[in-house]
Amino acid sequence: QPMAASLFDLNRFYFYLTLTDGEIVVTLPIPDTQDSEGFERVIEEGLKRFATGLLTSIAIYSPEQPAQMPNNPYMQQPRQTDDFNEVQTRLAADFDISPVRLNDPIPAESDILMVLQPDALSELQVFHVDQFLMSGGTVLVASSAYTTSLTQQFMTAIPTNTGMADWLAHHGVEIESTMLLDTRNTKLALPVTRQVGPISIQEVRMFDYPFFIEVLEEGLNRDNPVTNSLSQLALPWSSPILVDGEKQVSRSVTTLITSSESTWRDDAPDILPKVDETGLSPYVPSLDQQSETLGVLIEGRFESFFEESPAIEEARAEAEAERLAAEEAGEPVEPSAAGDITEPNEDTLGTVAGVISQSPESSRLIVIGSSSFVADQAIGLLSSAQGQRYTNTIQLLANVADWAVEDTALMSIRGRGHFTRTLPSQTNAQKETWEYLNYGIAVVLILGVLLINLYPRYRRRQYRELREVGA
Repeated sequence: QPMAASLFDLNRFYFYLTLTDGEIVVTLPIPDTQDSEGFERVIEEGLKRFATGLLTSIAIYSPEQPAQMPNNPYMQQPRQTDDFNEVQTRLAADFDISPVRLNDPIPAESDILMVLQPDALSELQVFHVDQFLMSGGTVLVASSAYTTSLTQQFMTAIPTNTGMADWLAHHGVEIESTMLLDTRNTKLALPVTRQVGPISIQEVRMFDYPFFIEVLEEGLNRDNPVTNSLSQLALPWSSPILVDGEKQVSRSVTTLITSSESTWRDDAPDILPKVDETGLSPYVPSLDQQSETLGVLIEGRFESFFEESPAIEEARAEAEAERLAAEEAGEPVEPSAAGDITEPNEDTLGTVAGVISQSPESSRLIVIGSSSFVADQAIGLLSSAQGQRYTNTIQLLANVADWAVEDTALMSIRGRGHFTRTLPSQTNAQKETWEYLNYGIAVVLILGVLLINLYPRYRRRQYRELREVGA
């Protein structure tokens, strides 16, 4: 709709234009250069959204939200899952996004498959991921050993059954069953009630939250295009990644993300923020601290985890069930229901592709040990702590998409994310040292100012005394 500068202004103007084909609506912003060439460039960029093959195509899997149920305390409530709406919305501005459920083969036009927070995937779903990798595609898996559930009153961590553990182990990757904490972390903004006489004042304070690991430049691989343009990355509720080197003989392994040396493990994590009576976070680091791997990239030739399509096995089971039902009912058994299905055919199974047993050298597998780092709730917590919208994790996925199609020109631009550069976490002794040092420097400066002011007086007094002696 046209806009007006005031209620009685007859002049109308537009802030933006839109293109649509009846299904997709694309917003066209006003060009920076107000000339015909800039407007034509904006039109062409919008038209690319409707053409096939001009944009990088990303297939994204994320957990499906459970159906809403009435709030009945006597009924078992469905487990809450994370939303991934913001990452899909932001990526859709530069890429062609296709949400998938993995129940069917991945669309052939997809350049990369992102599996975000896999949850109890079936064998058929894992098979479709496997075959996309075997066909030479790039697969990104973001998963951890625990799935977090956040409500207004509670934050809990539940052990995760991804359904992909055996598949990842087949390719030499294991997400260890623990959660990581780090003294170098992104702080969490929490409301605190402060008593001032008879008045209660609620304010927001920043507290250490070791479960939100902060990775700075030294923990990001500066030699790989996926991470070399990022200056900082926050990974909440992460698990370490272990790579079996014996299974990577024919493949190259690149470590993309590592935590600091002050990282420790917790096998029974209590992720609810802790605040003691003094207003501090009473997290005590373990004595066993070391740097942990949080993201890896594996390139090369992969061997399929499957020898036969699960669709054929399901068809055999259905055929066997039909045969047994027919025998019990005393009906004649059809040859097609005899359970002797050895090869897929269109009449009995529909269209079922064969199993690709080996991938080309161009296949890539990326594993990130955090299932919630691009979830809406985690981004909201990070944004509230930094006072601005946090986008570095989304930029990481955009870099992966560009790198997957070898389009690295935009990585340095997208990677220029700005964030609040906080000081590294310090112990109480280090904080006291800096505090006393500040006091000491202030005292020295004050004494210096006094000496500068007193020195001229001292010189004048000496001069008067000399004149008196001379007289």
